[in-house]
Amino acid sequence: MPSIHRIQWFDAHVRTGRYPSARSLAERFEISHRQAQRDIEYMRDSLGAPLEYCASRRGYRYGEDTFTLPSLVVTAKESAALTALASQYSDIARLAFVSEGRFGARYAEIANVLRRLGKAAVTDEPTEPASSDGHDRALHLPQPIPYTARLVPVGSLHGRLPAGLEPHFRSADDDGGLGFTFSDPGAFLSALLSAGMAFRIQNPAWLRRRLLAAADELAEANCETPGPAAQGSSAQYDIPCRATPVTLNVSHISESLRGGAPGMRNSTGARLTPSWTSYVGAAHGVLTAAGMTDLSMSQMMGMTGIGFHFIVHEECCPSSVTVYDWASEHQQAMARIGVFAELQMAEPGIPIYDAARRHTIRRIRESIDRGVGAVLWGVDTGEFGVAYGYDDDDRVLLVSGVASAGSETGESDPILYDNVGLTFQGAPILFCQTPIEAVPFDLDRANRQSLAFYAEQMEKTAHVAPAYHSGLLAYDAWIQAMKTGKFNPFGLRYIAAVYADAKAHTSEYIESLSKDWNTSGAMQDAAHAAKQLAQAFGEILDVLEQPPCGPEALGNPVGPAQAAALVPLLANARAIEQRQLDLVKQAIRNAPACPDHR
Repeated sequence: MPSIHRIQWFDAHVRTGRYPSARSLAERFEISHRQAQRDIEYMRDSLGAPLEYCASRRGYRYGEDTFTLPSLVVTAKESAALTALASQYSDIARLAFVSEGRFGARYAEIANVLRRLGKAAVTDEPTEPASSDGHDRALHLPQPIPYTARLVPVGSLHGRLPAGLEPHFRSADDDGGLGFTFSDPGAFLSALLSAGMAFRIQNPAWLRRRLLAAADELAEANCETPGPAAQGSSAQYDIPCRATPVTLNVSHISESLRGGAPGMRNSTGARLTPSWTSYVGAAHGVLTAAGMTDLSMSQMMGMTGIGFHFIVHEECCPSSVTVYDWASEHQQAMARIGVFAELQMAEPGIPIYDAARRHTIRRIRESIDRGVGAVLWGVDTGEFGVAYGYDDDDRVLLVSGVASAGSETGESDPILYDNVGLTFQGAPILFCQTPIEAVPFDLDRANRQSLAFYAEQMEKTAHVAPAYHSGLLAYDAWIQAMKTGKFNPFGLRYIAAVYADAKAHTSEYIESLSKDWNTSGAMQDAAHAAKQLAQAFGEILDVLEQPPCGPEALGNPVGPAQAAALVPLLANARAIEQRQLDLVKQAIRNAPACPDHR
């Protein structure tokens, strides 16, 4: 029976005060409890029904009496046709924006109207997008789905849910469990902690661990004399109050349950090594934890060649630092340091995207089962991070990214399996690199290759993407942006911080080579130039009042006086870079077949 009849039945029972539930709907129409719950969610999320769950009556009611079911209902075939037509108008809109300017907006609005009409369909699977050939799905990637959690109230739940939790509420089970959805775990935990009543998190497990860690941190911050507690026991804290002291009991659990700590099943010790160059930080964290390298961050920045990247958009777009050939350069970077790795990558809009995502998840799980994490794009934001664990029950990857780098647990918000590749909407690219095996490699050869790569990057006359420039030409683009005032302030601060960090690391790397290479002083002079270059970028950060080790000021504006002050500093940095480049090329020419390791 079409679900429109089920929805009409449910609506009528709500209006007459019979408090229908998922169970009563399932029994009435002989459908599964899951299907019944999907119908209820569809009424609330797609039709706008103000459904509220009444715990005392174990059923639903309307929060306002003015709601009526939409009069327009289309069939699944009609919905598919409308959706396909909306997709075609979206294509027309994109072309019209280019060729006709303002007229493109008219076609875009038509596409939006058709898409909304298509969503009015009520079928037996109301939560699934209707599409007959997958064309619309290929053009329009799905949005990341929210996290889900099942909570059980401790004690009776009278009346309405706490105000902070009500927006997240989605469903209720007949056994008392409540279903919630949320996109921001921190905000949801804050609402839970301020709910005014106790709930037990039945799932997901990672959210329960996060809550316990937050409770411990809060307790320790407000207790003057925390007493020692053995693992698995309860710690007692004497909290002085105005009247009499009270004792707060905090139930401690094993370290394996704290934030995906080492020792947890299906988890590794890999974490992102703090760095503005997040790919190298992720690779270093994965390889070090797996025992595949003993290189320092500076050595890895230099030997992989990634630290020598210098790419700037004409308006200082923050994407500057990641606009290069990931597939080729990241594989070469791993190979240069003796690591054989597999890479999975798919760009949005291609038919195989979902298949590639499923395959990537399998590869990550297999790698973690071997004790090796994975390098993953889109952890926390538009940065690379580490997938260090997984939980099949909750269907999530446990990840470490820039938001948690350097913290006690190194745990970022987990990524749902269904959201892998979609987490950063600015660039929803599926990218994952899993190290397979570390092999012996020629250190001298790797160093030569990295320096040759540096020279190649600095002398590029064209970049892979329009409006982006590499090497010495990137300095020219940056200087021009400062002169015209046409720049992205966030991007300017971000690329300055990234490249200042990279120059500091590569300076250390070149300094280490200068002690080994007997090249008539050319490498020693190059090391001196590299040190001056790192100092020059430090001065650039000083003008911007941008801390070198944190993102705190990235959102601050950049005034005309600051932009003008950067022009001579960038010109000086370019001159030093040119001198360093000439010296490095000379050192490569003069170097013997095997550098002298005296």
